[in-house]
Amino acid sequence: MEIDLKNIDTFDFTKEVENARRTEITIFYEGKNITKEIHSQLTSCSQSDSINQLDTLELTLENRDMLWISSWMPQKGETLKALLTLKHWKKDLEIITHDMGLFYIDTVDFSGPPDVVNIKAISFDIASDIVDKKENKVWENVTFKTILNEIANKRKIKAICDISFNRKYKRIEQKLQSDFDFLKKLSEEAGINLKLFDNKIIAFEEEEYEKKMLKRFF
Repeated sequence: MEIDLKNIDTFDFTKEVENARRTEITIFYEGKNITKEIHSQLTSCSQSDSINQLDTLELTLENRDMLWISSWMPQKGETLKALLTLKHWKKDLEIITHDMGLFYIDTVDFSGPPDVVNIKAISFDIASDIVDKKENKVWENVTFKTILNEIANKRKIKAICDISFNRKYKRIEQKLQSDFDFLKKLSEEAGINLKLFDNKIIAFEEEEYEKKMLKRFF
């Protein structure tokens, strides 16, 4: 931003500050918006976008009043949802909201002094059958898409398959593997990437995924 010093008396500083680029984060816990309650305590919020692993969401908060080890103590498996809002990012008055998805609390760690709580959540419930339950099954005369869709239907989640080559299998065995681990193995062998989040399982090729992400953000 450049300021014309000749017209400094008519320069609207308030408007420029209001229209400055900024980000805002909105946090939901078990479906309830808790942003106001934790605003003064939240020191960082980060998300890792992982391929062939579960995505993670991490919150770091001050715990000086010890609320997080008493009445506010979160429990494993409870849900967090985060919305990232970009204001005036590309042009004045433009607002972009990015839904970071639904996450399930996995670990709660405390450290200090100063007293700090770190909450780590993952993009799928690790107690769900697709991640946790070991299966034995023989598949014959099927394609990768067929296996993916059948598992998704069985686990009542949405399957998205965005691949150019649909590998065929004459016979393949799933031996004491969770459905997610089995699909990861097939994906890695076929050069496909897999993501499990927000009640969806997505198979995609990394190059095409990167092109779409670039188009989406730029």
